[in-house]
Amino acid sequence: MAKKIQTARTVNKTAHRLIIKPERAGLQISEIQIPLSAYDRAIKYKDENELFYSTIFKVSKYPRLVSPDNYYSIDIDLKADQKILEISSKHYLTSSLNSDIGFEYGNSKLEISRLNMGFKQLSRQKFLNSYQFGRFTPSNTGILINTSKLTKSDSLINAIAFISLKPECEDCMLNALTLGYEQYSQKLEGYARLNLLFSNFKQRTDTTFELVIQKQLNNKNKLIISAQYEVDTKNPNVFAKLVFPLNSNQGIGSIAYTPVKKEFISNWVDNTSNALLENTPSFLKRNWNSYFNF
Repeated sequence: MAKKIQTARTVNKTAHRLIIKPERAGLQISEIQIPLSAYDRAIKYKDENELFYSTIFKVSKYPRLVSPDNYYSIDIDLKADQKILEISSKHYLTSSLNSDIGFEYGNSKLEISRLNMGFKQLSRQKFLNSYQFGRFTPSNTGILINTSKLTKSDSLINAIAFISLKPECEDCMLNALTLGYEQYSQKLEGYARLNLLFSNFKQRTDTTFELVIQKQLNNKNKLIISAQYEVDTKNPNVFAKLVFPLNSNQGIGSIAYTPVKKEFISNWVDNTSNALLENTPSFLKRNWNSYFNF
């Protein structure tokens, strides 16, 4: 970092401040502004505290989409009666257009679990809209629309809608709607999300409340716990997932456990929600040490 800053200063010798615009998960919406005088003093005296309190964390005037690295994931899903292995990859054709393909092996059967195309757009009001078309699970194929909005307090409000392209399927969702709210909790040192989910099937309708906790265990590992309650059947369910990086920077692994496997459209857009929440000024401020160290 220090070498890059010195190189930039030789190009612009009259600059009075350093502006860093981190790019994360395909977005650039917030920035770090550092007075160069405070930076020089921090380097001289090895004082991170002064530099931190002199730094401004703010929303970028011109937020934009960027092209993230392609990545792959290996996921193991453990249930009481079976184990499922899924291998998938996501490719970004442009900053707005991506493809997603996944293969699932379970019960001595290999099948395509995901095969869809996605498009997203970002407005200056920090609305992130995404549209996906194709297969999202082995039994659900359709159109998925997601609208997410960051508030001034860096919390997230989103709405997700799904329309099936297989209306005659007995086990498929015909349509679904999810309304959610998510924010960072200082007490939990992680994100808490509350979802209200409506799912229509050919023979029934499900209404579910879901509370999701995402906690970063360290710089590498993340724990996700979901507690669900079905209003119609009064059945509770719990889902736990450990996410960790693989050897490559573009590799993600996970191990999950759930007593009863349930499909929720909110799980299909987790990457979109994380992309917004991990680009806010408050996120940059909390993860200050990831950008500067002496």
